[in-house]
Amino acid sequence: EFAKNLAEKAPLAISLSKQAIQKAYETVFEDMLSIESEYNTKLYASEDHKEAARAWVERRKPVFKGR
Repeated sequence: EFAKNLAEKAPLAISLSKQAIQKAYETVFEDMLSIESEYNTKLYASEDHKEAARAWVERRKPVFKGR
């Protein structure tokens, strides 16, 4: 059930989240804030983010493409 739920999420967001978690083990907090900011900037500029916003307005499930 958990894996199925994750599979429905935006693949780019999942990928960057996993990368951030891995980096958190070897990076100091202040540097992680910069990394998180960089990742958020990438995600907000992505096609998947635009699709999520359109889907929300249109009251439908988003179709993510990992871009």
